[in-house]
Amino acid sequence: DEIKARGAGADPVMRQRAARAYTNTFIVNLLGDKIVEAILAGRDPGPEASIRKTLADILGQELTGLVKDLAGPHGMIGLQNEQAEHLDVWHWGYLFSRALTIGGGTTQIQKNILGERLLGLPREPS
Repeated sequence: DEIKARGAGADPVMRQRAARAYTNTFIVNLLGDKIVEAILAGRDPGPEASIRKTLADILGQELTGLVKDLAGPHGMIGLQNEQAEHLDVWHWGYLFSRALTIGGGTTQIQKNILGERLLGLPREPS
C-alpha cells in the first residue's frame, strides 16, 4: 500500500523488492515461532537461531533501504539535528541495520556456525 501511495506501484523493481521483504518477514516470523516453541518445550533451538539472526539482519537492511528509496532524495538525508536524530526512525534504523550484522555475531560468523552445525563442516582452526 505504501508503494502505491508513493507512486512507485508501476515500478516492477520496487514491487519485487516489496514482495521479497514481505516474504522474508513471514519467514523470519515463522523461524521465531519455531525457536520460541523449542525453548518453551525445554529444547535447544538449534541452528534455527543462527538462520533467523542472519535472515533478520538482512531483512532489516532490505526494509529500511526500501523505505529510504521510497522517500526519494530526502530519505537519504534524514533529520539533521542531534536532538531529532532518533525521531527519524527509518533513517536511524537504516544506519543501525548495518551495525546489527557486526554486533551479536557477524553474518560471516553466523554462516560459519551454520556450516559447522547444520552441514557438518569442520571447525575453523583456532
